Amino acid sequence: IGVVFFGFGNIDVGVFTRVSDSGRVIRETIGFDNPNKAFFFLVPIFISWVYLYGNKYKISSLFLIISVTFIIYTLTYTVTGLIANILLSLLLIFSWLIPSLRTQSRTRIWMVIPITFILFIIISVYIAIAYQADSNINRILSERPKLWYYFIENYLNWSFIFGQAKEETVLPLDNSYIDALVHFGFIFILYLIYMYSKASKLVFKTRIDNSLFLILCLYILVYSLGETLFFEPAYNPSLLIVFNIVRMAKSESINVCPRISS
Repeated sequence: IGVVFFGFGNIDVGVFTRVSDSGRVIRETIGFDNPNKAFFFLVPIFISWVYLYGNKYKISSLFLIISVTFIIYTLTYTVTGLIANILLSLLLIFSWLIPSLRTQSRTRIWMVIPITFILFIIISVYIAIAYQADSNINRILSERPKLWYYFIENYLNWSFIFGQAKEETVLPLDNSYIDALVHFGFIFILYLIYMYSKASKLVFKTRIDNSLFLILCLYILVYSLGETLFFEPAYNPSLLIVFNIVRMAKSESINVCPRISS
C-alpha cells in the first residue's frame, strides 16, 4: 500500500539509470536506497500471503501479485523481481489447474527442491567463471557474472568449508549461492540442503497442500539467483517454515501447513 501511494507524496527519491539498447532507463528507488529493494521487501509479503491464503483466495492472490508487480516494475525496472513474480504466478495457476499435484504423496516430487538448490549452486559458479569477461552476458545480467567472479576469485579459498566473516565492501554480490559458498561454507550448505530435503519429504508424506510448499521454495530459490536474500529469515520465510516442519515432526505436534481446501 505504501509503495502504491508513494507516487502521490512529495518525498525525494533516488534515481538510478540503466543503459539499454534503447537508451538510458530511469529507475526510481521509491524511498529505498536501491531500486531492487522494493521487490526485495515484497518477497516475504508474497510468501506469507500465498502460504496462508493462496488456495482460499485464488483470484485475489493472483491479482495482488500481478498488479503490485506491474506497478513496482514500471517504477524500478527490476528484472529479477519481475521474472520471479511471473514465475510465482504461473506456478500458482498451474497448481490450481491440476489439483492432483496437491496430493501427490507417493511420488518423488519432493526431490525437486534439493535438486534445484544444488543445480543453482552449480549454475551460479559456472556463469561466474565462464562468462565473467563476456560483455553481452554481463550487460544482460546487469554485470552480475563479473561481480560473482570477483568474490569467487578473491574470497573463495580453503575457508569455503566453514565459510568466513563478511567484510565491508561497496560491491554488491547479488547471488545467494555464491554468498553461501564464500560466507557460510560448504558444510552449512549441505546442512541446509538436508533440512529442505527432509521438510519436503515430510510435507509430501502428509495430506496437506504440498503444492504451496513446493511453489514457495522454488520461488525463493529462483529469486536467490539474482539477490542475496536466501539466508535472511526476515526476507525468506521458507527458512522458518522448513525448520518448523522438521521440529514439529520430531515432537509429533500438529502440522500447521495449509490443509487442502475442499
